[in-house]
Amino acid sequence: MLSNRQQYRHRHAAALDLVEAWIHDEDADVYNIADHLAREPQAACYALTRILDAALLLWAQAADVERGQAFAALRAKVEGDLTANPHGGW
Repeated sequence: MLSNRQQYRHRHAAALDLVEAWIHDEDADVYNIADHLAREPQAACYALTRILDAALLLWAQAADVERGQAFAALRAKVEGDLTANPHGGW
């Protein structure tokens, strides 16, 4: 049985694998990893949120803007895409 710390690291690694599979458009991997993470949805959401926050921080630093501004741009992009394509198809 994995310790709490090992489980924590495992979830974050799986969440990163999910993002990487999404980037490379590997549908089978996306579904398999998502199914694995869905077994512990709260922990998976936490891991993905931490990863998103780290990505926003890197993006903000690279663009020389505040993290809040980077998030506002991300929100506008996602909401715009959802409005333009309400049934998916990003």
